[in-house]
Amino acid sequence: MKMNNPIIQSFTDGMAYFFGASENPIEVRYQELVKKRKAKYNGLSGFEIDALKLRGDWERVEKYIKII
Repeated sequence: MKMNNPIIQSFTDGMAYFFGASENPIEVRYQELVKKRKAKYNGLSGFEIDALKLRGDWERVEKYIKII
């Protein structure tokens, strides 16, 4: 059950895990983040994602230099 208050939700998830009533909330959150990242980057490797981000950074630098 999801609540509006993230602090209370975190506490209840942690207590449920402690007593063995649910999965590890940290692992669940990590898996959600991994799934979102894979969907966003269509299965690219870490190096390819870094290269894309680095390219974007240099493109922004280029735009900034052209303004000056």
